[in-house]
Amino acid sequence: MKQTLFLLTWILVTTIESLHGQGYASIPWVLRGSFTGDLKAVSCGSSTTCYAAGDGHWIKSTDGGLTWTEYTSFPINGFPFSCGNVQNVYAINADTVIFYTEFNGGSVLRGYRTTDGGQTFTALFDLGKAHRMEFVNDSVGYACGFVSFGIRKTTDAGATWNNVWTTSNTRLTDLSCPSAQYMYVCDENGHVWRSSDSGQTFVQILNLQPTNPCFCGAMGFLNDSTGWLFNRAGANAILYKTTDYGNTWTDLSANYYSHPNAGSGPPFVFEPIDSLNLYVGSLYSWNSGSDWIKDSLGSPANSSGVIKVPNVDRLIGVDCKFCSVGKIATKELSVGVNTDQMITESLFIYPNPTTGKIKVSAAFEQLTISDIHGKVIFYESDGNSESLISLENLSDGMYFARIQHKNHVINQKIIKYEN
Repeated sequence: MKQTLFLLTWILVTTIESLHGQGYASIPWVLRGSFTGDLKAVSCGSSTTCYAAGDGHWIKSTDGGLTWTEYTSFPINGFPFSCGNVQNVYAINADTVIFYTEFNGGSVLRGYRTTDGGQTFTALFDLGKAHRMEFVNDSVGYACGFVSFGIRKTTDAGATWNNVWTTSNTRLTDLSCPSAQYMYVCDENGHVWRSSDSGQTFVQILNLQPTNPCFCGAMGFLNDSTGWLFNRAGANAILYKTTDYGNTWTDLSANYYSHPNAGSGPPFVFEPIDSLNLYVGSLYSWNSGSDWIKDSLGSPANSSGVIKVPNVDRLIGVDCKFCSVGKIATKELSVGVNTDQMITESLFIYPNPTTGKIKVSAAFEQLTISDIHGKVIFYESDGNSESLISLENLSDGMYFARIQHKNHVINQKIIKYEN
């Protein structure tokens, strides 16, 4: 009878928890256009002006991603130059945009820059083979690339580029610039470096050699201290998270790769939307990488890019890389799920019922656990999803948890039982 009661309670609790934590995945994608040739990247220069690009074309929106116009060339000195196979697009602002493209199967790589919203372009010959790029403001930006050995910097909105740091025979695969002061960069051999002086000097903060040599394909930082490192190729696939400037890393690899749609090969998209919501390929996490669900525009593992429109509660997604038809869609975050609801739904205790050890699904400011008489038996402040809480010394029965975060309070019953 006791086991039956706990089983029924477990079914009830897990059914309730299954309604939590779905986050943005519960909001449908709305298709905004289909185009011949794939779409690999999307970028917004303002709340209204966005660009996307792929094989043989680029597209532009002036209404925040709702409608798009297609172009098949870069006008240079009055002549329509072929777009080639555009690999990435970076909108510095609404009018200044850099497209990075390849020709002849990748043997020729070149950047193209516009300062008038795409009416005219100039070729960037000194950008070199650096196709990963981030700007910290309208003037200063950095670039690296899988086929180059260092970092280039611009101080004139991408018009000219100069080498500022060079690695020793290792190709850089991605960089992330959360602020004008901090920069992180990773390479093909499992190394991560950090700069805290605007790219003047770098220190190595992670070396996965020789225990887990891997191709660190992508990284993303939300702020100076919190970021993720990702690769999904081969047996040494990883997903790491840091909250202390890269000094220590939490291994979330098993959480991601246990999903059947995790896929293989280098990442097409790794995009942290905020501290809770992450997109990696076709998978989405609502709790900083602890749990994953498929949320793509349709392709099983070929989603190419997901971004949030600046100052608008809207996501734009492009799909798919290496496909004959590229699609672009939007997701309205204010429809069905708002920010307050996202915080509430993303905070819960699991596993529940429990035999003794529990975790909270995301970061929290305060956690209080009380018994049925109201006596506080556990308290913790400033916890995170890695905090392991032991209830093993408590008697079987019902307990009450109170989780507080950002002026939100979530109350949850906890069932403790023995095997």
